[in-house]
Amino acid sequence: AHCKKITSRLLELVRGNKLIYKGEGLRVTMSVGATKYTQGDTPDSIIARADKALYKAKENGKNQMNWEVH
Repeated sequence: AHCKKITSRLLELVRGNKLIYKGEGLRVTMSVGATKYTQGDTPDSIIARADKALYKAKENGKNQMNWEVH
C-alpha cells in the first residue's frame, strides 16, 4: 500500500510537468514495475520480477505501476 501511494504521487508529478525541448512541449509519462522481497530471493530474482512487472505496465497502456509478487 505504501509503495502504491508513493508511485501514484510520482506518476502524477511526472505526468503534470511540462517538459520543453527545443521550444516544443513534450508529454512525459513513466511506467513502474514493483515487487517485494520474499525469503530466499536473490538480487537476480527480485530484478526479474520487477522487470516483468514493468513490461506488464507498459503493455497495459503505460503511465502506471504494475506489481509482481510470487
